Amino acid sequence: MPAYFVLAAAAGCAFFGLGLFSIGLLLVARALAGDAGSNLDPTHRQYVRRSANIGILAHLLLIAILGVKIWYVIAQNGEGWWQTMLAHWFIDHLIEAAISLYLGIRAFLGILRVTDQVDASGNPLKPKPPAVSEQ
Repeated sequence: MPAYFVLAAAAGCAFFGLGLFSIGLLLVARALAGDAGSNLDPTHRQYVRRSANIGILAHLLLIAILGVKIWYVIAQNGEGWWQTMLAHWFIDHLIEAAISLYLGIRAFLGILRVTDQVDASGNPLKPKPPAVSEQ
């Protein structure tokens, strides 16, 4: 369950434009979901890992777009830097909002499914067989 809360925190960071903090939290969520000692069902762990991977990929694409824009301004000898900064500011906020919406929805649905005792696909969890005690 902590992996879902970290995923939700990453969504909050993305919403406020803190992309690097969001990437860090997504890496933490991915590590928590990959932990074999996690109390999450394997389908939930896979759900968190996929959500974190998509969020990380989206952030990295945003960083690549910024790099291309910086290269464009340098290639133009500094001309158009103001328009480039405004365009990046607008595009950055739109993409960060989309990332936060995606991560927020995934975290919310995951938390609901954990509390309803269903797997990440919505199927009921199979009860674990009782432990056999050897005496």
